[in-house]
Amino acid sequence: MEKLIQSINSKLKQLESLATPEAIQYVAECLKVRNEELINKIKSLKDAVVQQELLLGLNQYENRKAMSSAPTTGDNLSSTNAKPESETPHTGSVKPDQTLLKQKDPVKSKPSANERKKPEDKTQSAEKPVDIGRLDMRVGRIIDVSRHPDADSLYVEKVDLGGNEIRTVVSGLVKFVPIEQLQNRVGIFMCNLKPAKMRGVESEAMLMCASAPETSGVEPLIVECQDIRLGDSVIVDGFTHDPDEQLNPKKKIFEQVKPDLRVNDNGIAVYKNVPWKLKNSPNAVIKSLKIKDAQIA
Repeated sequence: MEKLIQSINSKLKQLESLATPEAIQYVAECLKVRNEELINKIKSLKDAVVQQELLLGLNQYENRKAMSSAPTTGDNLSSTNAKPESETPHTGSVKPDQTLLKQKDPVKSKPSANERKKPEDKTQSAEKPVDIGRLDMRVGRIIDVSRHPDADSLYVEKVDLGGNEIRTVVSGLVKFVPIEQLQNRVGIFMCNLKPAKMRGVESEAMLMCASAPETSGVEPLIVECQDIRLGDSVIVDGFTHDPDEQLNPKKKIFEQVKPDLRVNDNGIAVYKNVPWKLKNSPNAVIKSLKIKDAQIA
């Protein structure tokens, strides 16, 4: 600080020999303002140093202050007020308390047992109910159908599910439905089964049919509706429509729901005796024409 003041005074003297009194006065005022700013900044920095030292359990700034005021001449050292050399604080010899440093180290400190995050108990997480709401059944149109190249009982269909979504579906309907009756047919397709290869061709959905193969045969469900929207979802009153992105085969969701998927005595598709509906066309009727009181699969 003293060197800074001496430097300022030296510059003032140089200016006095070169400048007019008005200029000298102006520069002097500017330097005084700058000097005050520097003093305040230095004080702020010292306060910050003291604060950090206190956080570490030290007080080095006060130690330095004590050292700067300690007597240094021989006469002063012999004074009765002088402290012995062993009691004089030295900044260089002050070592931080390692215990305090260790306690205040945010990186190395470990959380207590109560602070540790307990792993999530998956068994306590709420499982969605196993019902028709887990199934992603949608309206689709068969835009192309052909015989499976390696299986006499299978058809390979290209299905338009709306929104430019085309899926391949393999169906075992050769014995029950003529190929021309499937072309351009609108039906209900379950879309969140895990894709499976059937004799080398991957099937990405399942055509839902009323099924009584030993008596009446197998018949794809139809949709009676004035304004059919491809991709419209099947819903059932009383059951939240929240389909899985893909059904987990290990959990056997479809196998648990399947027994309650039926056509009633009128051929209407029902789940637990509640008719199927379409989300965007609630007046649509989903049914089979010939098969009554049978399983849907």
